[in-house]
Amino acid sequence: MNGWAVLDGKLYLMWDEETRDAFVDEQSKRIPQAKGNWPSVHAGLQDGSVDMYTHASEGVDIAQPQQLN
Repeated sequence: MNGWAVLDGKLYLMWDEETRDAFVDEQSKRIPQAKGNWPSVHAGLQDGSVDMYTHASEGVDIAQPQQLN
């Protein structure tokens, strides 16, 4: 898995290298945007209102963004 980056001591996981490169190039915009979105995403993960979908090749439900337990 090569879709990861460490920025300011934080590990960010992405789908692949292309997504990682775009994220790193636009980090000054994407990180504040993600921080702003997180409260509603977190609440949705807790109350089940976050939309789920199945990856065709995986056959498992994954919430976006993914939450690792």
